[in-house]
Amino acid sequence: MRLKLTIIFFLFSFSLFAAEKLQVNESIEITADKGNEKAVEYIDKSLIEAISINANDEILSLFPSVFLSIRGENGIQGDISYRGSRGNQVEVSILGVPINNLQTYHHNLDIPLAPEDIGYVIVQPSSNGNITPYSFAGVIDFEPQDNKKEFNHLAYGSDDYYHIYARENGLSYMFEGSSGYVENSKYNKTNVTYQFDYKGIKFFTAFNSKHFDAKDFYAPYPSYEKTQTSFLIASYGKTKFYTTRHYDIFTLDKNNPDFFRNITETYKSGIIHSFENKFGFFNLNLEFNSMDSKVMGDRTLTTFVFRYAKVFNLFGLNLRGGANYYSATNRGKYLLPFFSVLKGVGNFNLSFDFSESVRVPDFTELYYNSPVNIGNENLREEKSKNYQFIVEYKRLKATFFYRDEKNIIDWVRNGDKWQAENIGNKDVYGFELLYTFKKFTFGYQHLHRERIDYETKYSYYYPKNKFTFIYNGKDIAFDYSYLDINQLNKASVLNITFWGTGFYLKISNAFDEDYQTYPGIPMPGRAIVFGYRMRGPLIPD
Repeated sequence: MRLKLTIIFFLFSFSLFAAEKLQVNESIEITADKGNEKAVEYIDKSLIEAISINANDEILSLFPSVFLSIRGENGIQGDISYRGSRGNQVEVSILGVPINNLQTYHHNLDIPLAPEDIGYVIVQPSSNGNITPYSFAGVIDFEPQDNKKEFNHLAYGSDDYYHIYARENGLSYMFEGSSGYVENSKYNKTNVTYQFDYKGIKFFTAFNSKHFDAKDFYAPYPSYEKTQTSFLIASYGKTKFYTTRHYDIFTLDKNNPDFFRNITETYKSGIIHSFENKFGFFNLNLEFNSMDSKVMGDRTLTTFVFRYAKVFNLFGLNLRGGANYYSATNRGKYLLPFFSVLKGVGNFNLSFDFSESVRVPDFTELYYNSPVNIGNENLREEKSKNYQFIVEYKRLKATFFYRDEKNIIDWVRNGDKWQAENIGNKDVYGFELLYTFKKFTFGYQHLHRERIDYETKYSYYYPKNKFTFIYNGKDIAFDYSYLDINQLNKASVLNITFWGTGFYLKISNAFDEDYQTYPGIPMPGRAIVFGYRMRGPLIPD
């Protein structure tokens, strides 16, 4: 323990010495379409490259507000939580288009982007008022970068890990795999993207395939799973058309495939259109979902969201108000108000945000039946009221949040099975601190969820305390996380990257910490990766 503290203190001191001086930020930013800009956090490609991130879950783990219950390594499978939410209460999107899968949120990390494809990642709370069918607690949006210039990345490391990536002229591809860090953790994945313009229409298309051992991921069996995700966006001006196909084969016991196997295919298509005039900002999202499943049958869901927002000034306050009209087939219609108030006082920026949100149950919660799970067609919609207060002084930001949740859904122990139930009304609250230099970022979150009176499958496990700091230097970069996870062990995780000219050496989990983010699934121990990144041709002419 003393050695860990010494290393952490050295890196912290080094980053303070190397960082540039603090910058004063006195701006107040509020827009009708995006809302309170102070409520938004982002990570851009410069940091992703500096600490040599090779998996999308590593990017998300850098946000103090985001927690991932990881099963397997390098983001092969995991559930995304925002401020103590369940995984199906967070929207995951690409270019503002949700890729959430209504079969189950366990597929929400099937993001058809390699880390090298990403320009930046945006995270914002639902209290900002930008509600969709999936943004009950918050939104995580991945924005791809322009991939016209040639770039190559090769890496090899512990457990036969390999990572091959290349892009040029709008096309990118990635191949990755590992023999696994423990028994039954082998995986491989492929990712391809292509983007181009045609007569003013911008196209972005992507494909992702994953094959992985899934021992104890969802039940105490040596499971195996294959998934495929196909994604297409065509945008013209303020209008986006999109379609997604997801294919999943899940085998509960790979040693006895006939015991239980589920094959599911889901489709999602929709249109997003927005416009703004003197009367305010208008946005609509019409989406069609369908599912063909061996176990859950044929299912459909159509959703419609219409948003109106207006920005105005009153008594020296910057204000944004409006409402979302949300409807889902056979699930009712909802009017969900939101508003924001912002004020600059000297070097302080103050803001308050409020919104209401709703989430309909996913198809697994409603219809899934297996040897270990029982769905429930009588589930009611989840509802919440979301509050946030932000105080910003120069480069220090403090955020206080509260989410009043109603009719929360989780899987409750029913004998030797888990059954989906509305477990009641719960409060979630806490605060976050963010302190930023140009090269150094400190983050902290304290989180509290009201105690649950049932034995549930997921709601117990959240970080009561999460502490992060990141240094982005020229020859060395690192990110450190301290996790105090409810019902699980504490963890102190340090990743360090040493840079040469294009070459790098990365040590993940440098302390070789023994910890879990989901019960029963050990996280990888210390691993070493040696890689090479090259802008331009891999082999120069």
